[in-house]
Amino acid sequence: PFSGHSFIGLLTPEDVVNRFDVKISFRSFTENGIIFYAQGSKDNDFISLTILNGFVEFRYDLGSGTLLIRSNSKISMGQWHHLVARRYNQDGFLSLDASDKVTGKAVGSIKTLNVDQLAWIGGLDDGKLVLNEIN
Repeated sequence: PFSGHSFIGLLTPEDVVNRFDVKISFRSFTENGIIFYAQGSKDNDFISLTILNGFVEFRYDLGSGTLLIRSNSKISMGQWHHLVARRYNQDGFLSLDASDKVTGKAVGSIKTLNVDQLAWIGGLDDGKLVLNEIN
């Protein structure tokens, strides 16, 4: 379990260029935190799953501006939640606890995400953060 100061770096899946699909069960004891984060070092591309003020936020930028998909409801502190986040090209989908489903589409014509080989779960190495899109 993550203690609030823990994080894991892992290799970013190769197919994240065109698609991102994550299903995770989690519980949080704070209203702000990082679930997943990956970014590019050569451009502004990034993808993130965060909790901000109790809402789950799915953000990504393919190079033409940031898309924000936010859950309609807040998480309950200390309770288990099931999260599904998907991106295929520009299209995004977020589902919290199977009842809260939100979609969005990135602006512009770019359909690919160019991020580095290392992604972060549960937090991130601040030395690796180039953009401050999370806060």
